[in-house]
Amino acid sequence: MNQYETVIVLTPLLSEEVAKEALAKFSKIL
Repeated sequence: MNQYETVIVLTPLLSEEVAKEALAKFSKIL
């Protein structure tokens, strides 16, 4: 199986809390 690098770009305008939630959501998908 190929290994892929995933780059998730979050806008700096997001608060830290929102950014962490988004990262958690992406982590579940991957």
